[in-house]
Amino acid sequence: MTLHQKYKIERKVREHNRKQRKEAKNNPRKKLKKDPGLPNLMPHKEALLRQASNMKDALARERQKQRDDMKRRSQLAQTAKLQLEANQRSREIENRERLV
Repeated sequence: MTLHQKYKIERKVREHNRKQRKEAKNNPRKKLKKDPGLPNLMPHKEALLRQASNMKDALARERQKQRDDMKRRSQLAQTAKLQLEANQRSREIENRERLV
């Protein structure tokens, strides 16, 4: 690579980065507002917090269950694929033995 090419690449990278920064300034991403939570004076605050916590735990359990199901399906598919390949290899070996 010649020095001309090297410096040309560096210049292009600088221009690209400059353009990215400029676009970031012109199109700022919207920030999500934080959840203020429940005020202390709200009646039944503890019950509402418990209910929210229970819902969060239930969602986490559901997600974990889905992950486990997907993992199990993947493992079953992989074992089925390996078994199919093994059967094909054994058939090929039998065919070779017949020819010999």
